[in-house]
Amino acid sequence: MSAGEVTQDKHEYLTVPQFAKRVHRDRQTVYGWIRTRKMPEGSVLMVHGHLEVDWTVWQNHVPKVL
Repeated sequence: MSAGEVTQDKHEYLTVPQFAKRVHRDRQTVYGWIRTRKMPEGSVLMVHGHLEVDWTVWQNHVPKVL
């Protein structure tokens, strides 16, 4: 699976830099959210040693104010 790929179950996985750009936040802010567990459960995966964010889970759990 590559970053930004949509799988058959309609989940879109983004690298942290891609995710940060999409939510208009600094990459370090996103890493802080991950470290302090402010990301929705099940939205952060470790894939081949890199963190990826499930955009679909994020959209379903976070208010639309971002």
